Amino acid sequence: MLQKEVVKRELAELRRTTMNKQLCALVSCVLMLALHLPREAPVNTSASSRSPTPEEQSPGRKLLKEPGLSAATTEMIQRMKEPKRGHEEEEGHIYNADYSLVATHPPPLPKPVAGASGLPSISLSVSAGSGSPMAVDPRQVVAGFLTIAMFAMLGNMIKRDHFDSVEASVQETSVVQFDALKSKDKSATQVSGESSLELKPCWAKPVPKETEQSKGFIAFSLIGGPEHHISQVTDAVVVARYLGATLVLPDIRGSELGQKRNFEDMYDADKFTTSLIGVVKVVKELPSEVTAENPAVVRVPNRVAKDFIINNIEPIFQTKSYLRLASFFPSIDLKARGKPNTDLDSTACLAMFGSLEMKQEILEVSDTMIERLKILSRNSGSQFIAVDLRVDVLEKKGCKEKGNGKKPCYAPVEIRDFLKKVGFNSDRTIYLTQTWWHESLNPLKETFPKTYTKDDLIPAEKKARFLQSGGAEIQRALDFQICSKSDVFVPAIAGLFYGNVAGKRIASGRTQILVPSQVPTSSPIASSDFISTYVSKKNHLAYSCFC
Repeated sequence: MLQKEVVKRELAELRRTTMNKQLCALVSCVLMLALHLPREAPVNTSASSRSPTPEEQSPGRKLLKEPGLSAATTEMIQRMKEPKRGHEEEEGHIYNADYSLVATHPPPLPKPVAGASGLPSISLSVSAGSGSPMAVDPRQVVAGFLTIAMFAMLGNMIKRDHFDSVEASVQETSVVQFDALKSKDKSATQVSGESSLELKPCWAKPVPKETEQSKGFIAFSLIGGPEHHISQVTDAVVVARYLGATLVLPDIRGSELGQKRNFEDMYDADKFTTSLIGVVKVVKELPSEVTAENPAVVRVPNRVAKDFIINNIEPIFQTKSYLRLASFFPSIDLKARGKPNTDLDSTACLAMFGSLEMKQEILEVSDTMIERLKILSRNSGSQFIAVDLRVDVLEKKGCKEKGNGKKPCYAPVEIRDFLKKVGFNSDRTIYLTQTWWHESLNPLKETFPKTYTKDDLIPAEKKARFLQSGGAEIQRALDFQICSKSDVFVPAIAGLFYGNVAGKRIASGRTQILVPSQVPTSSPIASSDFISTYVSKKNHLAYSCFC
């Protein structure tokens, strides 16, 4: 409910601001036109130039002014009381004895008198009921037309809801609905003013080995989120390439015991197979004669090296040609090792950055969420920040400071303080990788009201599919996409997610990665002081694969 009210207030304020701008522009046009019209000639009240009174025109007739009536009305009543005369000419009008109008002689035109602008003043006359002309200022006529036009335009704006090109509604639930929002800007500028320039691959595609017959099969399973899948796929492709083995399309093991998904449930299988043509042969299933065998299980460290394959994997493969790889992560090593200069280096670059792609449904949902975040950011003239912050991980890790002043993770209050100190204002839009709202996030939202989770942004019809129990891998896939494409990325939790998101961002030129740190209040700081060393020192392996 709090999120719904915040969004309602933001949209209402947007409409009020736009309406005020439109009305101010219209009123300014009216005033400018009125000021540039010629002014009416000044009225000369001297005795030599004033018009004769009715008493002076007819000295023998005395007007008896009736109380509460105008002079013209009193004169007309007096005339009706006098004896009827024949034709009478008065002030350019000729009347019958019964006072019916016979003809009108136009009075002589007055000489133009220069107004304040130096131009001759124009006077319009409208015949009144008494026969007396009534002067009308031309500015009044123009102002009348402009006023009518203004209200017509305003009515048209209301009818078309033209106050803004953004239309939004908030569902009865807390889901922010922006399906009607249309984004005009495809991307936002970087915080530091850097241009988002996509890098080009430096690696040469490995030499095709299509003529060689497969020597065996390599099977493996994907475990964890997409940040783990990238490393697991890379290691499996490198091992299969070196051994000349056929790679079996992996399944995906869920976080819950016994939970299993097909590769196609998360990734584009055709893209994966096609990208590895000539590098590694990929099959969807094992041949029936191999399925009956039990594979030899081999543990493979992250970023497996050629020496490890030669010493620990190849001997087993020579005796048993069906292996199942089990990846493990002794440490998170994503540092660059120089440009790819061997066949396996190029294979690793291709596998890590050119083979895995999310299935279309996941891409569409994540793109919708990104579009909504960008629209919210554009409305406030800023960019959106993606923060990898999950309460369940924080509770397990225990975010204690290390000897170097760094921490493995940061609480919501610490992230709030960090964002404030590096200069982000309260109008920033923030995406959290947390799926559902948690009360520990309230301090962050109090300072940054435009803070959202997946539950706030995901389309309602996709909630059951993506946010259901047991869908942690799918949820992390959304997080991975959004954090890879946000204007700014802040990893509140150190680890493989941060490292592999950084790799994707570097490859696409999105280098705004700010790593939190404990900052003394008195110290003058800038956001550039906290740029990830992956970027500032260019020591991420992505810089080995891209130029």
